[in-house]
Amino acid sequence: VHYQKMLLWDFQKASVLREISQPNLYGNNSHDVAISPDGSAVLAFGNGTDRLFAWKVADGSPLLDYSLGHGNYILDLDWLSDSRQIFAASFEKCALWDVAAARETSFAPPERFSVRRVLVTPDQQTLIVAGSFFRDTEPGARSQVKFFDRATKKLLGDITLETPLNTIA
Repeated sequence: VHYQKMLLWDFQKASVLREISQPNLYGNNSHDVAISPDGSAVLAFGNGTDRLFAWKVADGSPLLDYSLGHGNYILDLDWLSDSRQIFAASFEKCALWDVAAARETSFAPPERFSVRRVLVTPDQQTLIVAGSFFRDTEPGARSQVKFFDRATKKLLGDITLETPLNTIA
């Protein structure tokens, strides 16, 4: 992603496969992009916005442009293997979205947890969220990774780190 265009590359030919114009993104660039597991769609979310944009990979035509309603910047997203749903993370929550229907199913981490990263395990059973957990008894924030059962939304475990956490994989 560069300024107001996204370049899809054919890595085998080392050439641009498709250029997608994205003039509606705030800040003239995307914060992040993700291609669906089936390769049919590409999602992008803007720097400083809660809007989600999607285009068809085949011809670059737009699929959607809507606000996720997070009320805060979207920081990360991860596709589910069905290529229809994504988890989107913002400062205040993590939510599951049906992209085609533009419908949200909330998945809220514990209070006072600022979600920065989200990841679904390959078996699609566990949601991993990472961010900052603000403790009531201690000043400052600690990085934390939390593991949730997707079906029950039950917390399976967590890891607290004393240092900043930039990404998870």
